[in-house]
Amino acid sequence: MNPNEENNGAYGFLVFAWLQLAIAITMMIIGLWTLKEPLMVKGYYFITSVLLVGGSITAMKATYDYNRHKAYRERVASRGFEN
Repeated sequence: MNPNEENNGAYGFLVFAWLQLAIAITMMIIGLWTLKEPLMVKGYYFITSVLLVGGSITAMKATYDYNRHKAYRERVASRGFEN
């Protein structure tokens, strides 16, 4: 797969993913704002949510990079350029 080639489905998925993230963060903020608990509890929920979002993005990026690197190595090996 050439990085310069266009993939029609990739752009739609990218928009969907960012839209879903924005909706989830908005709903989390609304939920924390209306929660009838002490500020300490709201802070705990907020930090946990931020870590979950960050962890999800990191896991997705690491998986993508691993699979892309694996596909690249297989393509190079099939051409006979392996060391």
